[in-house]
This record gives sequence, structure tokens and C-alpha cells, in this order.
Amino acid sequence: MIAQALFTPAQQKLLGLLFVRVNEGFHLNEIMRLTGLGSASAQRELRRLHDSGLITSERIGNVRRFWPNKESLVYPELSGLVQKPSA
Repeated sequence: MIAQALFTPAQQKLLGLLFVRVNEGFHLNEIMRLTGLGSASAQRELRRLHDSGLITSERIGNVRRFWPNKESLVYPELSGLVQKPSA
């Protein structure tokens, strides 16, 4: 419920994927397939989350992978919020 008030539906999907499967890291095509987001909205929201410091990315070969930013000051709270079932 709180996540719905704070984040757009697209951001909720991205955060749900990245903050639940924390150590996996995903590339854009995986993110689109697993969240159902289109390319433009996935890229836009990933850029917003990256610019805000909530997620990080790394280029591995010719693919960029995304992870939650565990160094972010709000990581523990955001992780708990995302993983908490909605009531």
C-alpha cells in the first residue's frame, strides 16, 4: 500500500524485481520480459532510479546489468518496503 503511494506502477515492478532478487542483476531485455514493461518505459524508469541512486548498473561485455544499490542510505528501508506483502 505504501509503495503504491510512493512509486509509479512501472517503478513498483522494477523495484519488486530488483529488490527481491537482489544478487542476480538483470539486463534490459530480461527486465522487460519479467516485468511486462515496454522498452521506452523500462529505460526511462531505470534511468530515474539510477539517477536517484536507488539502483546501480555495470556494463559487462556489451550488456548493461542493473542491481539495487546496497550503498544507498535508504536501501534497508526500501528493501523491507518492497519485500513486505501488501495488506
